[in-house]
Amino acid sequence: VIVHDREIATRSTAQMQLDGKKLLVTQRTTYNVAFERLTQVLLLVPNELGKRVQFTLGEDVVLSPNSTPLDEGTFYEVRLILPEPRIGKFDIVARFTIDVAEVPAHGNSTSLTLPLVQSSDNPLASTQLEWDNDSDLDVARVDEQAWEAQPDSGNSSVWMAKGSPHSAALTLSDSIRKWTQDFKVRKVLIRTVVDSNGVAQSRARFRIDGTVSAVSLTLPPRALALDAARGGER
Repeated sequence: VIVHDREIATRSTAQMQLDGKKLLVTQRTTYNVAFERLTQVLLLVPNELGKRVQFTLGEDVVLSPNSTPLDEGTFYEVRLILPEPRIGKFDIVARFTIDVAEVPAHGNSTSLTLPLVQSSDNPLASTQLEWDNDSDLDVARVDEQAWEAQPDSGNSSVWMAKGSPHSAALTLSDSIRKWTQDFKVRKVLIRTVVDSNGVAQSRARFRIDGTVSAVSLTLPPRALALDAARGGER
């Protein structure tokens, strides 16, 4: 008989949405437990969030946090007792808000730091950020090397970092999406040429019908924009 020690793998996704002068954050940490059931979860909460974090198992099973003696300086540890021992995949959801001192308008921008909850059971394999594009604001990550752009998910912009970053520095700016109304993209033609060194160069052409004053494009990860033109005008 082979006895296996418990194995725990974790990853996290933080979804962000602006509500007035508050950034609503829903951070979902996915646990994958193997070989032995887990009766409790240990998380590290950034000190700047204080006691404002609400925890649930999944979407609606409320969990009460109990502080442990562990103090990491910028984090404090909480213990969440699960309603019943769990094995396999399950989500621990943390909900909290971040104050936005000044909401950007008229082309302005503002910076903020998003603190992130960590797993004390096992370091996160990856951390993902999702921004709701229904907002009148655009968001950009400051550290583009740490946070790599991913394909959009539904109506959300997505970035991912390896491991367990303690926070994400973001820039909020007045969105140009609210100025690009009443148009349709009728046709798209993308032509790609790969040279002898394996470098691919692509040209995309969009047939846009309607009134457009500005266009926002999202490039694939690691792609560089070389040129852009509208009706022959660069």
